Amino acid sequence: MDQEKKPVFIYLCVLGIAMSFIGWLAENLARSVMIGIFDARFYILPFISAYALIVFAFYYLIGDPNDFTFLGRRIFKERTKRTVVLSNLVSLLFCFAFVLVAELIVGNLWDILFGVELWNYLDQPLHITQYTGVLPMLFFGGGGFVLSKFVFLPSLRFLQKKMPYKTAVILVSVLGSLILIDTLRMIILMPIVGEAPIYWSYDLHKNVWTFNF
Repeated sequence: MDQEKKPVFIYLCVLGIAMSFIGWLAENLARSVMIGIFDARFYILPFISAYALIVFAFYYLIGDPNDFTFLGRRIFKERTKRTVVLSNLVSLLFCFAFVLVAELIVGNLWDILFGVELWNYLDQPLHITQYTGVLPMLFFGGGGFVLSKFVFLPSLRFLQKKMPYKTAVILVSVLGSLILIDTLRMIILMPIVGEAPIYWSYDLHKNVWTFNF
C-alpha cells in the first residue's frame, strides 16, 4: 500500500498509544520532582489513555506549528519569517490553553460523575482551582508544544513510511484494546469503591514501596 493511500487514522492511533505511555511517564516524573511519588496513576498498564487525544489535537487542531492550521484552515495565508514566529507562538499558547481546559474538564467531570478526586493542586504554588494550575500548564503545555514541533509530524511520517499498515492495525487492535479495557475498568470501578485505586506507589523520599491490590 502506497504511503499516500494509507489511512492516517490508524497511525494516529499508534502515536496515541505512544503518547499514552509518555503521558504516564511525564506525570510520574513531574510528581517525582514535586512530591517525591512515582505510582501507577490509577491504571494497571503504564498508559493514560486521555493523553492519546493529544495526538489527534496535534493533527486536527495545530497541524504544523510553523504553519498553524485549525480544523484544516490555515490562520496565515502566506508563510513568511514573521508568520512562522507568530504561528509557533499561537501553537504554544494553544498547547497551554488545551492543558488548562482539559484538566479542568476531566478533573471536574470525574468529581461530578463519580465523586472521585483524581488529583489536587491546592498544595502547589500558582494553582487555579484544585484541578489545574500554572505549573502543570507550563510543564505539560510546553512539553506538548515541543512534541508537536519536533516529534509528532516526523514520527507520523516515519510510521507511515516504515510500519506496514497491517502491523499498525494489529498493534492498535491488541494493545489499544487492552488500554481501552483498562480505562473502562477504572471508570466502572471508581463509583463502586468511591476512588480511583493506586495499585502501587514508590516514595522517593522514604525509599518505600506500597502495594494495594
